[in-house]
Formats: sequence, structure tokens, C-alpha cells
Amino acid sequence: MQCPSCNDTLSDESQFCVNCGSIINIPAKVGQSPKTDIAIGYGTTFTTSFLGLSTTLRVVSPVNVPAPRVNVVISFTKDNSARSVSLSGDFFESLLAILASIRKHTDLLAGAEFGFLASGDHQAILFSEVGTAQVKVLRKKGVLGAKDIAQVSIDELNIERELNDEFFSKILGLQSTIEQVKRKIADKIRAYNAHRKV
Repeated sequence: MQCPSCNDTLSDESQFCVNCGSIINIPAKVGQSPKTDIAIGYGTTFTTSFLGLSTTLRVVSPVNVPAPRVNVVISFTKDNSARSVSLSGDFFESLLAILASIRKHTDLLAGAEFGFLASGDHQAILFSEVGTAQVKVLRKKGVLGAKDIAQVSIDELNIERELNDEFFSKILGLQSTIEQVKRKIADKIRAYNAHRKV
């Protein structure tokens, strides 16, 4: 079976398209009434960049769980082989919030604790059902002066980026994009539920 909106291939039992979120109208079998109480998902998938790595985000929510959820796959290369890390739920959004919050404490990174990331070596550890993320902030001295560096580790994935305006603008832009998509999907769900009540 194919999605009537995006032509993506679906299983015969699909109630919605996981690629574009369109509802699939499946006719009821003889002697059976249409299912009106099933969880019909709405979603949107887009490819973006997380700290320079190709990242696929899928924002999806079934009608009976009206809070849209973010599922993330970060692709990277290690030992000359393509790998990926899959995250789900609020895990990725919490990681973005930690990275965004670092800016408020940049002046304290050299020797003091900062905010809820406080620890001896400026390290935050984020736990989730999908694994552990570790964020470290270091001040490195170079020829041109000191640089603040963020190190992010998730499973086998290790990223190191300088804390500069570009770093924070990309983090904030990604947060904004996710929020916009979640609002659009929540609006779709409300409209669908309102239509069902008519």
C-alpha cells in the first residue's frame, strides 16, 4: 500500500503514514464497523544538522497522546564505518537545553561551578531510557588565547565544538524549529479531534 499524499510505501495495516503523517482511510471489512478510536499518528520528518552531523528528526504523536514527541537519529562515522545513535522522548530536547544554558555561564567556566551543570570539571550527565549523554565544558589555551570547548558524548558518538556565536545560534535555531513543528502537529491533532466530535 502507498500513502496517497507522499507515495511512501506502507504496510497494509498502516493507519497513518510515518513519513508525512497523513491519515490512511482503510475501509472496514464486511460486518465490521470502521475503527474510530484507534491512535492515528500525525508526524513530520526533516533532516537537519546537530553540531555538524547529519540528523534526522521525526516529530510524531498519536491522537490519544496529544503531546508531540521527538525521535532523533544522529548519523556519524567512526573507524571508517557509518554509524548512528537513536534517541527518543525528551532526551534530545533536554540535551539541547543543557547546551543552550551554557551560554549564561560562560564567564564562570574557568574555575567555578555554573548553574545546574555544576561539578568539579563542569560536567553534566543526562540519563534516559535510551542511554546516557555526557556534556563537558573545558577551557583550552591556544596561541590566540583561551577557548571554551564543549564535549558531547552519546554512546560511541563524541563531538567537540568551540563555544562561539555560531554554536549557540545553531542550538537555538534547532530548538525553535522543533517547537514550531510540535505546535503544528498539536494543531492538527486538535483539529482532527474536533472534527471527530462533530
